[in-house]
Amino acid sequence: MKILFVDSTLRENSRTLFLAKKYLEKLDGQINRLILADSKVKPLNKQSLAKYGQDVENKDYSDEMYDYAKEFSNSDMVVI
Repeated sequence: MKILFVDSTLRENSRTLFLAKKYLEKLDGQINRLILADSKVKPLNKQSLAKYGQDVENKDYSDEMYDYAKEFSNSDMVVI
């Protein structure tokens, strides 16, 4: 099973991270951890939204802006 762990914690000794890790220990599968604070996630703006519209029309999802969506889609389970 592919598990995507979206880690949105900011503090080093986060209780949420502690609980998430305990939960993840009980799961059987390959865990991929995405640390949002270290990621290149950007909000959509007018320009990127227009590009998104074009990409959808052309069915072209090769841009790196779709990498996280692909990872999300290819996961059997997502833990946030």
